[in-house]
Amino acid sequence: MGKGYTKIDNDTFRLLLKKFNGNLSKVSEAFHINRTALYRKINSDEDLKTALQDARKTFFDECLSTARIVSLGIPMVEDGKIVGWQERPDS
Repeated sequence: MGKGYTKIDNDTFRLLLKKFNGNLSKVSEAFHINRTALYRKINSDEDLKTALQDARKTFFDECLSTARIVSLGIPMVEDGKIVGWQERPDS
């Protein structure tokens, strides 16, 4: 392997994508490589490409879920569950 080569393990890549909400700048910092090198590795490895697509889909789904809750008003949350409303949304 050449100087500066960093092998990116698929499981570690998925874990970091989740930890940093898909922020590739932070993922590249964690691997001690620049973002351009990370993009090259992703584009040359189908497993990494799939992991990135999966992470982006998951993040998008989480955003939609949050937007749906917010559009309904300001929820009161206890133990991670919505138990009522602090402010109901306008009709």
